[in-house]
Amino acid sequence: MRSVVSRSLSYSSKNSLGNRSVLVVGAGVAGPVLAYFLHRFGVQPVVVERAPQLRTAGQTIDVRGAGREVVRRMGVDSTIREKIAREDGLAFVDSAGRTRVTFASGNIREFDLVIGADGIRSKTRRLVFSDKSPIHYLNMYTAYFTIPYSQSDGTWARWYNAPKGRTVLIRPDNQGTTRAFLSFRSSQRGYEDLDPDMQKELLQKIFADAGFETPRILSGLMNSNDFYFEAIGQVKMDQWSQGRVSLVGDAGYCASPISDMGTSLTFVGAYILAEICAISHSSTTEIARCYKQLIETLSKTPEATDLKSLVPRFCNHLGFKEE
Repeated sequence: MRSVVSRSLSYSSKNSLGNRSVLVVGAGVAGPVLAYFLHRFGVQPVVVERAPQLRTAGQTIDVRGAGREVVRRMGVDSTIREKIAREDGLAFVDSAGRTRVTFASGNIREFDLVIGADGIRSKTRRLVFSDKSPIHYLNMYTAYFTIPYSQSDGTWARWYNAPKGRTVLIRPDNQGTTRAFLSFRSSQRGYEDLDPDMQKELLQKIFADAGFETPRILSGLMNSNDFYFEAIGQVKMDQWSQGRVSLVGDAGYCASPISDMGTSLTFVGAYILAEICAISHSSTTEIARCYKQLIETLSKTPEATDLKSLVPRFCNHLGFKEE
């Protein structure tokens, strides 16, 4: 991926259009990274987010490869290093033109470009691109949440594989708590659409006899206020731009949480798109062409798409398969 970042420099220009405005929908990882580089390249970004406040909880992420180079260019590498999880390793244990936009408030504004950075189930993508979902589900579900720290957690992440395709992962964070991860295999669709209380009840039933420290984890689950549940999938699209609308990050090319490449792909994709958007006098057609060329190269690299090379080998032995 590092070569893709280097190649993107060939599209840069010394004379960016400073009066160009871009609406970025979503303030997760992709949106702020994109906005940072748009501003740096002389473009005026506006970021909108439907969440009422900053979400301070969440799971650990990996930044590697070309993603580290983008982080370095942003000047936040030292800040990220300060937030590194304090764990010594991972142990496996027995029994893991301009576009007019009308906001919900009724306000109307015009933008040169609109960027969907609103995640794997992007509403921007559904509004602008085909109604057919580009999400390829992998017959797996995952849940993340925070539980109280226990002395048994130590400083190691612990991964436990239970029978029937169930995985438990607990890892101490740098805030005095422990992050829990539960995943299970199922070909049944629709669990991701249940309300959070029903999803918690589902996990209680599925992991009731899983063993290990699952009873403690399930107890913490019921009191968790940062619970997140999702069907694991990949987003595969033939194009990431249409007219004056483009997609970045999971909205356009989600590699899935089990790839360990999602955050790095998001950093690199946002950097590339910001630079392309800043090209002097470039039309929306040219933006789409350049972006498509670079993202195709990026998203088709083996480390971004080959789950069998990304998922630990023992997972394949235990029955994981790409659907």
